Amino acid sequence: MMQLSQILKSLLDFNDSKSCFSDMKLCLKRLAKVTSCEDRNCTFKIRIDSNFDKDASDFLNCVQRETNIPELRPFLSYFTDELLCNVQQHACVQEAYAFAYVEQATNHLFLGIADGGRTIFGSYVKAQKYLEEIGDNEANSLYFAQKGYSTKNLPEAENRGYGLSSNSRIVVECLSGAFAIISGNALSYREANENNFYKLPDNMEWPGTLVIVEIPIINEPINLYKYIY
Repeated sequence: MMQLSQILKSLLDFNDSKSCFSDMKLCLKRLAKVTSCEDRNCTFKIRIDSNFDKDASDFLNCVQRETNIPELRPFLSYFTDELLCNVQQHACVQEAYAFAYVEQATNHLFLGIADGGRTIFGSYVKAQKYLEEIGDNEANSLYFAQKGYSTKNLPEAENRGYGLSSNSRIVVECLSGAFAIISGNALSYREANENNFYKLPDNMEWPGTLVIVEIPIINEPINLYKYIY
């Protein structure tokens, strides 16, 4: 089992998790603590309406330096671009946070994109799409997002929500990693033999969306196009 599942469990079992989840910055500090990287500068602020390109580029460059594996660069660029663009287009926030940590003991990379804005469920509600199928269960919205059901009003490109669905496939099917989303009061977790969607306990919810992945750092060519719909 990937370590990411244990990190999520530690995050959710934290005594102050209910109050922690009400504040994104506090939760990120907790995340840094349970991944043992609190002594490193692993969290980057991404300003959405100003300096977006520079902030995103600075984060990407830092991660590429940390991993120092040319074969991973296409994935890192794709992951960062797609998920930060999701924040730009859907979250309705002024800033987001990008998280990166290389665990030397296992040679695994942890990556995260977090915002404190509109949830994935909230995006479907705002767009008035798939509400009959989703109902009032926020976990269903994570399922639809992972399957690529877009909230964009693009008739010529219906059901092509690339960001989450394609990254999920790349992380799990191509890189043998783990992919998790916490959004509102829902959690999804996917790895090789698991793909589950959960409702979080009452009064515990992330104020926005957190995507966090764990991948082994491999020195092999990656064919991203096989996994992009």
